[in-house]
Amino acid sequence: MRRLEVPAVAAALLLVLSACASESSEPETTSLPVAAAAIAEPASPTTTGPSLCARVDGPSCEFDPDNFDNPTVIDNEWLPMTPGTQAVYEGTTNEDDELLEHQVIITVTDLTKVIDGIETVVSWDLDFSDGELVEAELAFFAQDNDGNVWRLGEHPEEYEDGEIVDAPTWIAGVDGAKAGISMLADPVEGTLSYSQGWAPEVEFIDRGRVQQVSQETCVEFDCFADVVVVAEFNVEEQGASQLKYFASGIGNVQVGWNGNDETQEELELVSFEQLDPAALVDVRAAALELEASAYEVSPNVYGRTEPAVNTGGPTVDGSSMCTSLDGPSCEFDPDNFDNPTVIDNEWLPMTPGTQAVYEGTTNEDDELLEHQVIITVTDLTKVIDGIETVVSWDLDFSDGELVEAELAFFAQDNDGNVWRLGEHPEEYEDGEIVDAPTWIAGVDGAKAGISMLADPVEGTLSYSQGWAPEVEFIDRGRVQQVSQETCVEFDCFADVVVVAEFNVEEQGASQLKYFASGIGNVQVGWNGNDETQEELELVSFEQLDPAALVDVRVAALELEASAYVISPNVYGKTEPAVSSE
Repeated sequence: MRRLEVPAVAAALLLVLSACASESSEPETTSLPVAAAAIAEPASPTTTGPSLCARVDGPSCEFDPDNFDNPTVIDNEWLPMTPGTQAVYEGTTNEDDELLEHQVIITVTDLTKVIDGIETVVSWDLDFSDGELVEAELAFFAQDNDGNVWRLGEHPEEYEDGEIVDAPTWIAGVDGAKAGISMLADPVEGTLSYSQGWAPEVEFIDRGRVQQVSQETCVEFDCFADVVVVAEFNVEEQGASQLKYFASGIGNVQVGWNGNDETQEELELVSFEQLDPAALVDVRAAALELEASAYEVSPNVYGRTEPAVNTGGPTVDGSSMCTSLDGPSCEFDPDNFDNPTVIDNEWLPMTPGTQAVYEGTTNEDDELLEHQVIITVTDLTKVIDGIETVVSWDLDFSDGELVEAELAFFAQDNDGNVWRLGEHPEEYEDGEIVDAPTWIAGVDGAKAGISMLADPVEGTLSYSQGWAPEVEFIDRGRVQQVSQETCVEFDCFADVVVVAEFNVEEQGASQLKYFASGIGNVQVGWNGNDETQEELELVSFEQLDPAALVDVRVAALELEASAYVISPNVYGKTEPAVSSE
């Protein structure tokens, strides 16, 4: 499969180029002013293998591992790749003779990964068709001493209805796969084609040929001169090619097609930016989650590689990094809580007296144990950091034994976001308290975080769920999917929102929570290298009668009394909870 390569370059390189003056400056994506017959070379021994990527008038482009002295500095004029640059493309693709809206987002991460003995830059790519995520991919690039940019492998996961349906992973050096060139150092029109990678096991046998140079093209983002047009084709699908337009200092700015290409993909650059540190951290976390999945999905190929590593990029150092890509800031504003105890968020309503019971399993010392969680919204309120909150009382049983009891505090802002402002968990062994990592917003630098967005949108940045590094509560959430369907013991649900929750110091592992409209959390799963491997589903959801609610209130107040004794320096700085009755 052909991949949309993107760049990365510092903002200073985003020069405004001269405007295109006429229609002749915009080459048709489906027909170029060069011989269409040149799209595919005749099938022969010279074009069907990975070793044949030599230019007619230049040196061999054979892969030489000794020719990579500084491989992660990718400053090729036509395909620069600077960590943190993100390109967004929009257009259409053909599926079953229907043109669908198509969006591709390509981000250069600050991760590197050793492939076939070469340190590579990791790209994280997302592909949406008709608004649905249909593919996520990690791809690996390195630049040789001559300036050629090489692709050394990729792990694409293809999805249908949120489920992985294929993952044609290939890694240079594994099972005979070989690296290929993504962009020549000096693209010259009329030279022979070059291998872009050789992995016949997954039908990745693509080649590129410089079709034109010194072209002009205009896209939504800008107009560009001196564009290089490369025709890319699979050697077993000759007669069809994808046309990619590369602008100096940017990289790929447009995609078209020629011949009998079934996808008829047409894309143009609509956004190109250098991500801020918060967004780059978020991208890194998402890429590591995908890598964790890669090790599970592809143990015989991806599993033979060493993990990707952070190159010293930014770290999350506060809860301020919780801004969505296309929405308002989610910074905590105490003046934005006029009626905080009325929590009617569609995806996380919290009505006093509602009780949810979950059952499933959890992993403990490589043994799966029966697990039960009971979450009850009490009729108590408690002021935290100047905000009146709703008190939740939660019980956690493992193999029939109570292992944790917790008070947690929630409030809804005027925009409809539900915030967590702290918690007091008591962890037990044999009935004795062994730990109580309490955190309260406003105490010892701890900050509130969002438990559920008012309008969860797939593809937005992650948001802080609370910031309390003193007790290692530095969790973030990311909307993974929307409009999903799931069935649990209690019922079946449509339009489910799936949120991936992760600790920023344990990236590569996440807990997946499924939220149903009007109910809240109905299912819990996991992804990556999550040690607990917790799986839960809703088995009961009810409104307690008044007598039962009184019992819950008494039990919650008993836990609060314990909190004042156990945590005098944190919980002891709060005012007591009060009954709303």
